[in-house]
Amino acid sequence: MRIFVHGSQDYLVRRKVEELKKAFQAKFDSSGMNLVELPSSKGGLSLPEAANAIKTAPFLAEKRMVVLSGLLGLKKADAEEWVELLTEVPDDIIVVMVDGVSVAKAAKHHLFKTIGRKDDPIYAFDALQPAQLSAWATRLAQHLEMKISPALLREVIAMVGSDLSQLRLELHKLASYADGEEVIKEMVTELVHVNFDDAMFALMDAIGAGQKSRALSLLQQQRLFGTGDGQLFGMLLRQVRLLLAARLAIDENPMVTKAALAKTLSSHPFVAQKTLGQAKKMTTEHLIELHKQALSDDRAWKTGGMNETIAVDRLVAGFLMI
Repeated sequence: MRIFVHGSQDYLVRRKVEELKKAFQAKFDSSGMNLVELPSSKGGLSLPEAANAIKTAPFLAEKRMVVLSGLLGLKKADAEEWVELLTEVPDDIIVVMVDGVSVAKAAKHHLFKTIGRKDDPIYAFDALQPAQLSAWATRLAQHLEMKISPALLREVIAMVGSDLSQLRLELHKLASYADGEEVIKEMVTELVHVNFDDAMFALMDAIGAGQKSRALSLLQQQRLFGTGDGQLFGMLLRQVRLLLAARLAIDENPMVTKAALAKTLSSHPFVAQKTLGQAKKMTTEHLIELHKQALSDDRAWKTGGMNETIAVDRLVAGFLMI
């Protein structure tokens, strides 16, 4: 028997694997002697080692479970070596193939297409849609007996993003700190780790690639998560400044390194690397004009001369040149 568990939502993938392991132990082997977990060949597992684990008969039990991680991340040539082994799995062996690749990528993988059968259980977990994420967070908050308003919970989601592991951690932190009292905005501001960079990088990557529909969809997603337009404008304005500084650095030295740029921007090297790649796709003239527009609109909405939503939409349109 083969079971596939994969998806980009790491928390749900890991939780499903734990459920499968517990169910196996409850039904077939409470001692755990017939449960084997092995990494992928990418992590050092040899094919003979995996073959030995799969072909070894269960010890004093009906079934044996072998968990293999990372096979759908292998290139076609490497994956081909596993086809024969995973096609003929003995009836008393349960092979669980765990991968952190997206559902779409898994469906196209050579190994999945070659050995997958219609009756193989498949558990696929990609990022939740805004409504699903909100429902998940609401259920967790109720489980933790948190007193938190729907509006404030949406703000937490907007700050953390769609990483369920991180969102779970932040909600547990708030629940522990509040200790049965009402969660207030000051607690959220003080305790919750903001993860806006991921959302902004995704938006800027879409803009840089000319993916207008995706960029507008990501913008709308942030609004659905509860991110205010004032907050969004601040994020975009900061990004314009970073990109302009990076573009000017490139103009001065086309071979500028991420380390040097990180020092110039006073940012983490990872942020500098992402910004460098995005700045190379934009012209200095475009970024200067965009910066002027952003500063003008910033003054306008702060003095009541422009709606925040319009200011955000104008800045995104400026990035996309639409």
